[in-house]
Amino acid sequence: MEKFKSRKFLMALAAFLASLGTGITGLCTGNEAVAMTGGILCVVSSAIYAFCEAYVDGASVKSETSTYVENVSVQSSAKSDELSKAAAAKMTPKEVQVETPPAADSTVQ
Repeated sequence: MEKFKSRKFLMALAAFLASLGTGITGLCTGNEAVAMTGGILCVVSSAIYAFCEAYVDGASVKSETSTYVENVSVQSSAKSDELSKAAAAKMTPKEVQVETPPAADSTVQ
C-alpha cells in the first residue's frame, strides 16, 4: 500500500492518465498524430517509473551490501589483531631456569 502513496508512483500515474487522455482525445478528433503520441507517452511514463524503482532498489541493496562488507572487514581486522597478539605471545622467549651443577671441590680427598 505504501508504494501506491509514493510520489514516484503518483507522478507516473498522473503522466499515464494525461497521456491516456491525450490518446483518447486524438482518437475522438481523428488526429492520428495526437493519438499515437498519447499511446507512446503511456508506455514511456510506465517505463520511467519502472526504471526509477529499479534504480532505488539497486542503490538500497548496494548500501546494505557495503555495510555488511565493512562490518565483516572490521570484525576480521579485529580478529587478525587478536591472532597477531597471540602469535607474538608465543614467540617471546620464556624464562628458562637452568640449574647449574655444584662446582667440583678441589679439596675432595
